[in-house]
Amino acid sequence: MCTNINITTTNNEYVNARSQEFSYELDSKLLFRKKGAEFVQKLSKTPDILHKWTGKYGFTGMNAFDLPVVVDGMNTEGLATGGMWFNNAVYPGITDGSDKTKISVFYICEWILSNFATCDEVVKELEINKLEIADTDTMKHHFPVQDALGNKIVIEFIDGKVVVSENPLGVLTNQPELQWHLTNMRNYRGITPYDVDEPTQGNFYPNNVGLGKVNMDNLGGGGGFAQVPGSWQSADRFIRMAMISNYADRVDTLEEATTLAVHFLNTVDIPQGVVRDNKNDVGAIDPFIFKKYGIEVIKQNETTQYISIKNLTEKIYSVRMYESPLLYSVKLNELDLDELDGTTVEIPQQQSIDLTQQINEGVLSSGDTIQNLAVLN
Repeated sequence: MCTNINITTTNNEYVNARSQEFSYELDSKLLFRKKGAEFVQKLSKTPDILHKWTGKYGFTGMNAFDLPVVVDGMNTEGLATGGMWFNNAVYPGITDGSDKTKISVFYICEWILSNFATCDEVVKELEINKLEIADTDTMKHHFPVQDALGNKIVIEFIDGKVVVSENPLGVLTNQPELQWHLTNMRNYRGITPYDVDEPTQGNFYPNNVGLGKVNMDNLGGGGGFAQVPGSWQSADRFIRMAMISNYADRVDTLEEATTLAVHFLNTVDIPQGVVRDNKNDVGAIDPFIFKKYGIEVIKQNETTQYISIKNLTEKIYSVRMYESPLLYSVKLNELDLDELDGTTVEIPQQQSIDLTQQINEGVLSSGDTIQNLAVLN
């Protein structure tokens, strides 16, 4: 389970955000790659036959299972992507002797982030050079891609073909494919941010023996969203996020957009234990498959392990881990990616910021504000 959303400010600046859920402990950390990094797809079972390239752009993002690849990230040009679980994925397999670009499923995010500055560049590349995907027994993903110009696309692998779609709502969850979700929106045309003041004559006839004698006044505000589905299933999360992002007041600044993204993703956050697999369910991936690649995984209930927020305009990548309510950020264009290349940084898990000492010492007084207290060192 994952949820991806996009926010546009009144000044046409852009923020992308997503939640990262999984039924195995991801042990994710920030990973850094520099411009000019060499990619040889060593995690694959068949690296010798796969595409090798030199990265045009540096990037940062979150890895998984302590592997040297990102599953979510943003590059120095403000292009962002991440893998999101997609049970329907049927990848175009590797064909011996073909001249198509051969990419391991482990490296799709890195291929996109290191090579492209805009969604248009991604689309043109996929039109010219068709992909073939290796190691398809591990992860089934589709990939939202968004750039600093406000463009949004989704890359999906359907019936062995690469399908690229514009994403008009900027929302993506999991299966089925994007076009199914967009069609399903028609079932929720009656949702509104306004309360219904009184029952309509067509629904409740006053002279009926039953409902006509029952008080049907609103019990409180928010009734216009009563039909918004509330489960964590993919289709429900898509509708919920589409409606919330559509009706929320637009904001002026990127800082406000980042805060708004947190509020959006809070509505799909999964606490540990409320989504559980059946007793004998191995989860999305059979752990024995991972063992073939030398990866040890720890099973757990599906939960929101982190959220990431990308300020695409100012190239700021922010993360909030499950264990902490605080958001930690890095300014991508102020990092020395040559020095950091290939290294990882663990996100802090501080629970809160204690103001007691500052207040007692008079450092803070009425009207003071706190800034930059949650910056990643």
